[in-house]
Amino acid sequence: MLLQNYLSASGIAGNFISGLPFFINFNTSFAYVLGWGIFTIFIYTFIPLVTIYALKETPKQYGFSFNKNGKLIYLIAPILILPITFIFSKSQDFQNTYPFLSNPNSFIELICWEAIYLVQFAALEFFFRGFMLHAILRLTNVWVAILLTSTPYMLIHLVKPTPETIASFFGSILLCWIAIKFKTIAIGIYLHILLAASMDLFALFNKGWFSKIYI
Repeated sequence: MLLQNYLSASGIAGNFISGLPFFINFNTSFAYVLGWGIFTIFIYTFIPLVTIYALKETPKQYGFSFNKNGKLIYLIAPILILPITFIFSKSQDFQNTYPFLSNPNSFIELICWEAIYLVQFAALEFFFRGFMLHAILRLTNVWVAILLTSTPYMLIHLVKPTPETIASFFGSILLCWIAIKFKTIAIGIYLHILLAASMDLFALFNKGWFSKIYI
């Protein structure tokens, strides 16, 4: 996690990947954030998977399963999340932060970015609410495991707007509880993707990006 944050924050990961032949013809900022996303996905999945298989276990033992539990959450979540996200998206601090690809040149760029960005959240959920949470659960009780998982999760949000940093801690507690109760990280992936996609799209909407792109 420290490696991912250092290489991402320092720009090393983005600069390295954006300099590869495949990305060389892309818009520089677009290639940079794609590089960040690809590297993040790699770190959050490769290290846990190597560890899991080295222990002769399976990802399912760490919450990576897609069952039918918690179906009501999938229906209720948009009703609760979308209005709140829209309200927060009107703040200047929010619009200065999102999306990370601040001014996409086209819908194609936006779609490509969102695809990588949202998959990155699936990887993040697997790392925190899957691998880390379930590993700590073997050593201590539920609430200690949840707090030990949520604290480093909050720390990676310190570069974000303050309300989001605070919310990330309590949000992680909720997502950890959901992962344990429903025995899956699928709900957490869904909630994270719903939140992240709406934050980006509402921020672009409030910045007038959708009207500009047609001009």
